[in-house]
Amino acid sequence: MTGLREHFAETADRAKHYDVTGAAMRRARRHNLITRGVAAAAALLAAGTAAVAVTSDRGTPAPDYETVDATRPATTGRLDWLPPTLIPSEPAQQPVLPTDRGVGPGALVYRTATPGAAQSLLTSDGKSYQVPGDARGMSPDGRWLAYEAGGDLVFHSLVDGRTRRVVDSDVAGWSVDGTLAVLARRRPDVRPPEVATVYRPEDGRNQTVPVPDPAWWSPRGMSADGELLLMPRRLDTVRQDVPLSAIPGLSLDASATPQPDLPVTTESPAPPPGTLSLPPSDLGFGVGFVDPVDQTSRSVSVLANTLGLTDPFGWHGGVDEAIRVRPDTGGLVFQPQVRVPASESRTYSPADVYEVDPGTGLPLRRFRLPAPGSEKYVLRLIAVGADGFLLSANDDRSPWMTTRLETLDPVTGDRRTVLRATGEVQVVFTRGGAFLI
Repeated sequence: MTGLREHFAETADRAKHYDVTGAAMRRARRHNLITRGVAAAAALLAAGTAAVAVTSDRGTPAPDYETVDATRPATTGRLDWLPPTLIPSEPAQQPVLPTDRGVGPGALVYRTATPGAAQSLLTSDGKSYQVPGDARGMSPDGRWLAYEAGGDLVFHSLVDGRTRRVVDSDVAGWSVDGTLAVLARRRPDVRPPEVATVYRPEDGRNQTVPVPDPAWWSPRGMSADGELLLMPRRLDTVRQDVPLSAIPGLSLDASATPQPDLPVTTESPAPPPGTLSLPPSDLGFGVGFVDPVDQTSRSVSVLANTLGLTDPFGWHGGVDEAIRVRPDTGGLVFQPQVRVPASESRTYSPADVYEVDPGTGLPLRRFRLPAPGSEKYVLRLIAVGADGFLLSANDDRSPWMTTRLETLDPVTGDRRTVLRATGEVQVVFTRGGAFLI
């Protein structure tokens, strides 16, 4: 644990000064950042407008968020860690992932349309191996693959074949450098995890971090400067009864949030200092942060009207599980949904991608994608990393199938096709991904 504490301290010292709202994002000033964001959110709610130009607590207008045009047709590109072609084979025809040697860094995990087929690992050199269990995640550098086997969670080094076993858990996310995994232990009684474990596969060191208000919050990875990242457990039912006065900054008693009417185990650790609050789900969602060293916590509200979104149903369908961290800016990246105009029923599809400030919850950038005309053409955000944003395209297949993978350059908006798949293939996750239950 001491080693991990030193790691977190070093991460804080090396944290970039993210100039995402005109002020440096420093670890020692995290609790001041939320004050500014709450003031701006309160001003927007009071004005009842969807404008993106707001007034900060310093009295100076905040800039409108940037719109990056990514609607141009995709060209052809290449990633050095991703094969340009995926020709899937059935797992029964593949060698099982060996434990006595390395196979090379991983690229992605996929499954075919064959009912009951096991999952397959695609390595960077284009070879496929049968995963000996249910895959749970892959580190951003492609070195570690996590999967369930024999009732345990196995971390398998694809570089040298080493394995480490821990108690069966979900991989909730990774640090941006890929050295740490965030684990949430699975419970047979279906109660939510009350602690997250920050685990270093290289040497097995780990640190337990209590989850504040676990009935409402779940671990979802780590921020760019090493905080435990939390998201609401369910956006469709979460705290619908919370009035606006319960949002921090909108009342004199900001910490007076209702307690959830859900069973809480007596094994819960003492709640960490700090305040986590959520807006009503028809207004937006919340993001929580916990410092793994002193276990202080904070939260920000991402409000729909600051993004120009008016349909509350667009928040549903996995936004809570798809929040990602942009490593070069520290921004939080997600993809809400919009109603498909051509659909006869109420059908929603992933749409534009947004980046918000982790200190305030205010929008930084909107990445405008081609509008989904139907479920036959969907661009779905599946990863964010050093190479930009990775999108899955279905091209006339069912929405969750992959025919191509595209990269989106967050600076220029250019999209490039970097992988083409044949047959019926679903990409479960790529580097830096996790399969969340």
